[in-house]
Amino acid sequence: MDTIRTETIIQAPAKAVWQALINFAEWSKWNPAISQLIGEPKMGKKVALYLGKKRTSHPKIIELIEDKHLKWRGRGGPMGLLRIEHTFLIEPLDESSTRFTQIETFSGWLTPIIFDQIEDRVKNGFEIMDGAFKRRCEGL
Repeated sequence: MDTIRTETIIQAPAKAVWQALINFAEWSKWNPAISQLIGEPKMGKKVALYLGKKRTSHPKIIELIEDKHLKWRGRGGPMGLLRIEHTFLIEPLDESSTRFTQIETFSGWLTPIIFDQIEDRVKNGFEIMDGAFKRRCEGL
């Protein structure tokens, strides 16, 4: 397994950060990488994640701890030979600041072949998303 991790400190209460995270209908307004996210933030539910105009993913929510943790799992590559788990962590630092962490873990047959090719691009995308999410949460 290979992992990409990013984090940022958001000057907003953890509850507000969580609410912004699970408001899937608003993701396209602040997230430059996601053109649309459709679905409900509920355990066992699949969501439709549109990355630009051509790429679509349908991960399933596999962990959800209110105000703290959301994780979904999906597949990519030909015949789904790449498994991807994406975790969002919300950690209150005090009443008005929160650590927001993204962790994406890749596994499956394609991982050793493509991870080195995509790692920097994916991490850069997460850092851009972190900045956009920070601005969104701090502006609420």
